[in-house]
Amino acid sequence: MTFILGLKCANGLVLSADSLEGDTVIKRSRNKLELISDSHWSACWGGSGSADIIDKFSDKLRQTVEIELRQRRPYDRNRIELLVETCLKFIKKQYQQRIEIALGLFGRKNGGETHLYRGSSETACLSLEKEYCCVGMDLSIAEFVLKNSHLSSYRVSRGERLAVFVTALMKEYADGVEKETRVLSISHESMKWKPLLDRELEQIEKHNPIRAFENAVARYFIDSEQPYLKAWMEEMNQEELTQKSKQRAILRRQLVSRKSE
Repeated sequence: MTFILGLKCANGLVLSADSLEGDTVIKRSRNKLELISDSHWSACWGGSGSADIIDKFSDKLRQTVEIELRQRRPYDRNRIELLVETCLKFIKKQYQQRIEIALGLFGRKNGGETHLYRGSSETACLSLEKEYCCVGMDLSIAEFVLKNSHLSSYRVSRGERLAVFVTALMKEYADGVEKETRVLSISHESMKWKPLLDRELEQIEKHNPIRAFENAVARYFIDSEQPYLKAWMEEMNQEELTQKSKQRAILRRQLVSRKSE
């Protein structure tokens, strides 16, 4: 299984992915984030599905973009969207296998503009995402955390930390999401995609341990149970008092019975 995450931030974009490729027998690392760039725009994407088919999509997209570049066309967001959708349509027609992609597009005009998309070969259509998107299978825990943790007003530095944490969470709990985390980001300041270094990834994972999240969930449930626990204790105490009262009544009857004899 693959996990790809895209975040839209106030000053740029962040994409992250795990690195596992293979089946239940063979497991190896694979770079799942691809880049393409020219002087006017750049894009980063990752796909979920058959690795071979995703490679076919990436190759087709590069070939298509190269033709565009030779024609020296100016940056046109709508045109680029159409190129990506054409490649998704090609995959659907040629291979009849479904893939999903998360794609971040950065246009360098006017200080930089950012767009985040989710696409599928099934529909051959790109969907514009406002805050985040993720592709893969069994995404419920990632969706839960992102829905409650990410805002498009966050800056790239915070988006990188969140991306590392959510990917680590998926590697812990989602079947088939494993091996190294890779994160690429671009900002209006840098104007180019940059990877997080291994030491930076290690520092983020160290300061945002999964165990702390698990403890926070446990504390929430324990705290939310306090009123019920108190009522249960009061009920148990009342039952205990009632039982003792019954026992005292039995003892009194026994004493009265013995005196009458």
